[in-house]
Amino acid sequence: MLGQSPIFILSLLFTALGPSLASGEATGGQDEPVLAWRFNGESLEGERLVGSAGPAAQISGKPLEVADSGGGSLFFDGLDDRAVVADDLSAVRDFLPTRELTVSVWFSINTAHAYGGVVSVLQDNGGMEKGWVLGYGKQHFYLGLSSTGTDDGDGVMTYLNSEFEYELGRLYNLVGSFDGEVMRLYVNGELDVTSTAQSGDILYPGAAPVVLAGYRDSNEDFLHHGRLREVSIFEQVLSRKVIKNRFHRQAALTREEPMFPAAPAPVATDDPNHKPGQEWGPWYAIGPFAYGAGPGNMGETTVIERYLASMKAGAPQAKLDREHRGKLGAMTWRQVPGLGQPLALDVGTIDLNAALKPEGAPGDWNAKSCAYLYRVLEMDEAGEMALQLGSDDGLRLWLNGQLLLESAVARSLNTSDDGVTLQLAPGTNHILAKVVNDGGAWAFGMQAWDSVDKQAVNEAIDRGVKFLIERQYADGSWGNHPEYGAGHTAYAVYTLLKCGVPGSHPVIQRAMGFVRSRPADHTYSLSCRILALCALMADRDLELLAGDVERLVDFQSGSGLVGYPIHPNGSALPDDLSTTLYAVLAFHAAGERGVAVPTRTWRRLVLGALQCLGQEDTWDHPLRGRIKTAAFSYRPQSGYRGSMTSAGITILHLAGEALGDKLETHLKRKADAGIAGGLAWIERNMTWSKNPGGGHHYFHIYGMERLGSLLRKRIVGGVDWYDTGAGYLLRSQQAEGGWYGDNTLVDTLLALLFLERATSPSTGGKRNPDERLHLAESAETGAHFRVLAKSPTVVFLTGFGSKTLAEFEWSGERGRGPRVAFAEFLVKQPGEAEAQVRERVEVDATRPLGVQRIDAQLELEKTGKHEFSMRLGLLREPEREGYVPEQVVVNSAVVAVSLEGAFPPAALEYAADRDLCLLDRAQASFAASSKFGGGYEAAQAFDGLHSTRWECAATDGAPTLSIKLRRSTRAGRMLLCHAWPRLHEKALARVKRFEVVVNGRDTYQVEMDPHVLRKTELRFAKPVKVREIELRILEAIDGAVGANKLGFSEVQLLK
Repeated sequence: MLGQSPIFILSLLFTALGPSLASGEATGGQDEPVLAWRFNGESLEGERLVGSAGPAAQISGKPLEVADSGGGSLFFDGLDDRAVVADDLSAVRDFLPTRELTVSVWFSINTAHAYGGVVSVLQDNGGMEKGWVLGYGKQHFYLGLSSTGTDDGDGVMTYLNSEFEYELGRLYNLVGSFDGEVMRLYVNGELDVTSTAQSGDILYPGAAPVVLAGYRDSNEDFLHHGRLREVSIFEQVLSRKVIKNRFHRQAALTREEPMFPAAPAPVATDDPNHKPGQEWGPWYAIGPFAYGAGPGNMGETTVIERYLASMKAGAPQAKLDREHRGKLGAMTWRQVPGLGQPLALDVGTIDLNAALKPEGAPGDWNAKSCAYLYRVLEMDEAGEMALQLGSDDGLRLWLNGQLLLESAVARSLNTSDDGVTLQLAPGTNHILAKVVNDGGAWAFGMQAWDSVDKQAVNEAIDRGVKFLIERQYADGSWGNHPEYGAGHTAYAVYTLLKCGVPGSHPVIQRAMGFVRSRPADHTYSLSCRILALCALMADRDLELLAGDVERLVDFQSGSGLVGYPIHPNGSALPDDLSTTLYAVLAFHAAGERGVAVPTRTWRRLVLGALQCLGQEDTWDHPLRGRIKTAAFSYRPQSGYRGSMTSAGITILHLAGEALGDKLETHLKRKADAGIAGGLAWIERNMTWSKNPGGGHHYFHIYGMERLGSLLRKRIVGGVDWYDTGAGYLLRSQQAEGGWYGDNTLVDTLLALLFLERATSPSTGGKRNPDERLHLAESAETGAHFRVLAKSPTVVFLTGFGSKTLAEFEWSGERGRGPRVAFAEFLVKQPGEAEAQVRERVEVDATRPLGVQRIDAQLELEKTGKHEFSMRLGLLREPEREGYVPEQVVVNSAVVAVSLEGAFPPAALEYAADRDLCLLDRAQASFAASSKFGGGYEAAQAFDGLHSTRWECAATDGAPTLSIKLRRSTRAGRMLLCHAWPRLHEKALARVKRFEVVVNGRDTYQVEMDPHVLRKTELRFAKPVKVREIELRILEAIDGAVGANKLGFSEVQLLK
């Protein structure tokens, strides 16, 4: 049986506590609200809406009173009309439900929003997800709620969306409830959907407004457009019967025709910055002007700036007909052609090459050039607008004569690179952009600020995790940078743990077998192993962790920086800031695990980092005036880079945090100045599309996450670092789930660390990729079940369709489920013609199912696509008492699940086999009948690496691999791995059957384990002194001998 599975959801439908609690609902007859308002003229007293329970709501704007058959409603215009109960929940905390909650509203929707609200008391921004909201999306209603049972430190909000689709203008009764275990959503008196994703008390934020007719938190304010008739909030869960009865008292309202009062309607748009009373003019462009300074110096002015950059708000549109002398001769302003919506805020990418290139222009016509873009925005009244911008290359932006933005950097176009808020005046507003081009592509883009979609981020992380899991080799490694021993695999472990993959997952267990068994003799390797050990937090590793930290402390040189100390190629390279950064991250993680790092080590790290800090420069910041900037370099007085500047800031911050008052005043002043100067330099040179100054692109991106998380800043580099950086990564992710830059596997790790905000202490513990639930259910008919894809595979019943319940629940037992006689679990495995009954469970049919659990744990031998279904015997209620009930067989839908199979315990320690292999200690020669292409040598099957291999030529009809030992070695068994032992290559042709000849006389026929991640063991008849071995490939899976390349990644000889 499934036991105490936290994801068992049968209680969504049934409970054994009796019919009065069939929905987890309150009894006792109390259904009086703690907060209630009736929205009509009688309840209005000036700007106050007097409540029938609880405090009054403050009304602003002029909601329109409209009549209906039940006494009328207030119509909110979605523009100015508001209803606020309290600016902060602390003022009404005694009225807010804490454990149980029911919210009932009567309302209509005249404009759909992605986040529409009727009642809200929440903060849902960035990582903060607390409180609750009852509202609507584009087509469906929803109840959003956060509870203590899912709290990850910042809260986790579940949005339970209705299956019901609403109609604009029509009145509805929407009810949401939560009883500490189950969220429910009712539409017009009928239960629509439920969820058990939340549990415990309602988790409120520290501060939040309590709002009616809107969705509002600290960074979002979406006003309701439509009628609001009643709002009632209860501190208990109302029963289904009470909810239905309350609805039927006014059910006639829902049958009235939709209403669209003659009030100003907002424009339906997803752009929260769009307001009526805005009118955009078209973009005009002029250029090229010669600009020898290039994008690194945006201060060089032209005649355009001398008159357009001083335009003031309210002045008429500039005259654009005058002629100017440019790089290629006389030119005038021209309207930018080819824009799909020229009068929209976001017109798409403006390609300046296409817009400005004259006929017969030379090939370098746009190099070392600048161009200008100009447009006006007419505003009925003052307001502000948040924008994202990007350019190729450098950019300056003015609004009404004020310089708002400067990005003096060569880069490609990414509209997430820059952010700015326009403070707009009534009347004419003038926007001027200067785009400087170094050569090649030349472009500009501007769009409304668009917060990154949380669901999209989670899906991107899931795809990235899957990408990594599928590329792990059977020995637990990822085959990347093998010269660093445990290093890269340890970094992958750290990343996966931060992404929420549990330490018990086979991927982590295999990887840790590799990490523990491989050397970590270099700073990168040792630091990454410390990070992995600290993230895993296994008691068995405490001694290893303490030893690793002690060794890493010894790697620090007299300069204060941390050296390699010996590069894997054998050379002694100078110390650098990159290795020092990883050492500092490891020291910081170890300190949080209670492993102390000496004070002198931290102090010397400050001194070492300051050696890499460059000379101060001054920058005329568009908003802050003249400020000092200073960048960090890889080694003292070498090139300055964005990634090294974030590294230097990280080192100084963490060292200062560790030292506290022990850091001398003069060093603290230098460190603080270095941090401030470094942040200013990043802002001046900020771009997501590359590493400012050159170097590893994704290392710069991950550096921005460290700065934002460690410094607890939302704005770094002049932009909302998470929103804009995550947006860039979502657009850059490849279809397979990885990120392709300098090194695909490394860049994927760095991208995931950014998206997961890995430097924040509250990450991890949210994902289990191989244990996802697979759902099979119909809204109306049949049995519902779920499959938990793990080993063994768990299948469990979760409920029934609504029509099945209506047909088979007996009188007096409604809400407690049907009577079930038996349940059969069927599985169709790969290669089987039809599904087979894998387990049958007999059930007590003398009573309704209630909360009885029906599940099975299935040991499935094969890998690949499996089809699961259930068959149940349900008893139909007899027409008369004493009659024998009819047993009816009810089938479920079929769900297909891909299973990778279970791993034997030995598979989790494959990495240790390398140390046991006798071939590593015996001199041997290797030969093969052929090899594929220019690599895949015979010796690569014996090098101890799963990431290398011998493969024969595809045309080899009799592939053989042979070993000759210079001296005989006693052995008793062999282990062999498929040529590509990772899930990503599971569809490739591979060895099915082979023959082994030992010493020319002992012959064994062997069937290869078909799973790509499992080794095949051959035990000799008895231990023997081995002089030579020949392997002959006889048969292939998913291919044929003589038609496909075949081979082995590892052949190991053991005692």
